[in-house]
Amino acid sequence: MGIRERLGGSRDPRYLFFGGKGGVGKTTCAAATAVWLAEQEGKEVLVVSTDPAHSLSDSFDQDIGSEPTPIEGVEGLKAIEIDPEKAAEEYVETMRRVYEMTDDESLKEMFGGEDMLKEQEELLKSSPGIDEAAAFQKFMELMRDDSYDAIVFDTAPTGHTLRFLSIPDTLERQVKTMIKVRKTLRQVSRMLKSIIPFAGGEDESEEDEILDNLERMKEEIEEVREILSDASQTAFRLVVTPEEMAIYEARRALRTLNHYEIPVDMIIVNKVMPKRAEECEFCRTRREMEEKRLKLVEKYFGDKDIVQIPLFAKEVRGLERIREVAEVLYGE
Repeated sequence: MGIRERLGGSRDPRYLFFGGKGGVGKTTCAAATAVWLAEQEGKEVLVVSTDPAHSLSDSFDQDIGSEPTPIEGVEGLKAIEIDPEKAAEEYVETMRRVYEMTDDESLKEMFGGEDMLKEQEELLKSSPGIDEAAAFQKFMELMRDDSYDAIVFDTAPTGHTLRFLSIPDTLERQVKTMIKVRKTLRQVSRMLKSIIPFAGGEDESEEDEILDNLERMKEEIEEVREILSDASQTAFRLVVTPEEMAIYEARRALRTLNHYEIPVDMIIVNKVMPKRAEECEFCRTRREMEEKRLKLVEKYFGDKDIVQIPLFAKEVRGLERIREVAEVLYGE
């Protein structure tokens, strides 16, 4: 069964997310999917790690930077490991441009001036969630990049990923607030000019440009939300191991994903003990325990496509091993 058949025939999403508990094999599954799409589907593919503790370089056994890096041996495949510090600095710079909403020095001083802005920047750099916010900004940039047919995201462990997916709501509220503040500043500026004819201030074209930029940002955020909830463009795949903690965490994640209307099309059960593991008592006991956990997976995720990946005798590292996983996931 090929990837199109696995996804239901007509499905061909451009954005593929792999999430789950730490250590379940998200990176392996993301890498395998990216390799399959590039080699078997002939697509131009970018695989992106949004996890601050990157594993893509280890998985492909080559150095991967914060800019698109060609994967050796796979035509049409590039990879990025987002540098959290660099991305956070870029995000803070973007926020600086947004918050500098007026050229009226008197109004700037009224709201704290340059010192207050710098203090806010330092707080922003060290604030919880800055990694997710920076990664989301990168996602928005990639969404506008037509260089790739498919973009595969190797996400951080569940909690970080769910914060990442909640960012559109948070950003939209912030931008709406900034639009409201901006309109208030315009009214104050106009009032000052009507009372004090020689009072400084921006002309109408500057005001309109700032408001237009904020409105445009709001529209982009709305567009991202629509893309993330569109099953024809986005698919989220939860990776678990046949262990209760991983399964229950995936179940909680699924509820949150449903809340944000993010389409989940596949549950991947990784590191499953082969059925033939009957020769030793440990293997047999482990297999019996896993059979019970696999029934839990069917119970909780039975309406999804469930795929099992066996526990390999050797570590999945390097292109050949990744191709083996891709064949299990999407091959015949």
